Amino acid sequence: MTDQEKAIRERAHALWEQEGRPHGRHDAHWEQARREIEETRAKAATKNPTRATTKKPAAAAGAGEPKPAEKKPAARKKPAAPAPKAAKPSKPRTDKSES
Repeated sequence: MTDQEKAIRERAHALWEQEGRPHGRHDAHWEQARREIEETRAKAATKNPTRATTKKPAAAAGAGEPKPAEKKPAARKKPAAPAPKAAKPSKPRTDKSES
């Protein structure tokens, strides 16, 4: 079984389950899944033609296992700027209304 046939089978099964597992609609689900998979692959080939035409050998690609997520090093934080100093009043306030 090719990768495309496997993808179609899995999508057709998902469509069947989404519709409540109706009896006798397997041909319609298969055809819809086939169209969706072909459209998706055609779009991918249009966006990146080199990727669609070249495949890495399974051993080089990690035998189909997903790659572990790579973590980026944490960005260095800038040291906090010192707080501005409060201005000192030049002379004390006096309340002139009491005189």
